[in-house]
Amino acid sequence: MIYASTEEEGKETFTNAEKAVEAMGLPEKVVLSTDETDMAIYNIIEFPAIVIDGQVVSEGKNLSVDEIISIISKA
Repeated sequence: MIYASTEEEGKETFTNAEKAVEAMGLPEKVVLSTDETDMAIYNIIEFPAIVIDGQVVSEGKNLSVDEIISIISKA
């Protein structure tokens, strides 16, 4: 899940996350959310943020495809 305050703000990370998931051959679907209630649950204060399996794994940085693949591999 990608969280951002606006869709435009999260677009780069969302696109790179989709590419990373596809490159890894994973069936998961990447979702971009601007839901402030969900962001508050995860205590996200910097955008964009990536949440995997209920854990915030990146916050406040647009990550490259390779960086996202590395994070997914460790999750």
